[in-house]
Amino acid sequence: MPLTPFLSLNPLNPSVFTYNAANPNAPYAYGRVEIFGGFTSYFFPRRLSDQNANNEIIVGFNPAAPANQSIASIENDVCRRSTISILFAGYNVTTRNQYLLLFALRGALGSPSAQFFVGANLVRTEPLSGDEQVAILLDCPGPGSWVYVYVRLASPASYAAMGFKGMDCYLL
Repeated sequence: MPLTPFLSLNPLNPSVFTYNAANPNAPYAYGRVEIFGGFTSYFFPRRLSDQNANNEIIVGFNPAAPANQSIASIENDVCRRSTISILFAGYNVTTRNQYLLLFALRGALGSPSAQFFVGANLVRTEPLSGDEQVAILLDCPGPGSWVYVYVRLASPASYAAMGFKGMDCYLL
């Protein structure tokens, strides 16, 4: 039996509220995605029309150096870098729950890697060579607690780019 996502975010659906008034005691979530460092060009796959048609956002041309594995400043290390920022909170959940995050990413140019941060803590670095699905398992911090997840592009090449196709969150 397939699991139903607790919440799903993608470029065409960047904000979600899953509350069901018919079942007010069921777990529900609010989440949103923001993109920093997106770009468009006349060349595929970076044209905005191609990104819209593929339900994908391409970020690039301002990656972090692979040796930079920290977030000291949101302004400098997130907002001024090619980063996907995801914010969500679960309600009617407990600290016994876990969140399984499944990211759909694509390496586009410049041998990119995706650095995954929960808050300011690096939890994983994943090289991207094509279409990739990356899973991250998190303990639920409790009902109404906001979770900040950053997926930052890292590469030695200044022209590096990666695609973001979405994130599904499963409540375990």
